[in-house]
Amino acid sequence: MSKGEVAMPLTVTGFCEFGMVVKLKAVCFLAVLHEIYHAYLDAQDGLPFNPETDLEPSHEYMMQHYTDDIAAALKTMFPSLDDATATALALGGYGDVQNINPTFWNTTLSNNHVTNAQVTHVNTYYENGSEGTLCH
Repeated sequence: MSKGEVAMPLTVTGFCEFGMVVKLKAVCFLAVLHEIYHAYLDAQDGLPFNPETDLEPSHEYMMQHYTDDIAAALKTMFPSLDDATATALALGGYGDVQNINPTFWNTTLSNNHVTNAQVTHVNTYYENGSEGTLCH
């Protein structure tokens, strides 16, 4: 196998079955996508932080540069998601930013037309299986 190839295609269902301790396909997909962006940052040169060791600046960078892309990918995989839900899911997983840099957090939410209450509600309900498509 050459650099950049994977041994087998990764599907949302396959990832759920692989061992993610989550109940929903969107959350599985989102976790994979989030980690792909971390890996992408790790491969970049010239960033003003070390993506391997500086988690919070990495998350700020991801929020600033990739929220729209992550939301669009979610909507492509799960067409029934509305814009606000996809964006709220895309902004989940950044609790460190919310705690360390609340000004950046609130500005990012405002720029993406969602509230903290929406992000919290959507991510809580998707993570606990109250909303979304269950893995089977």
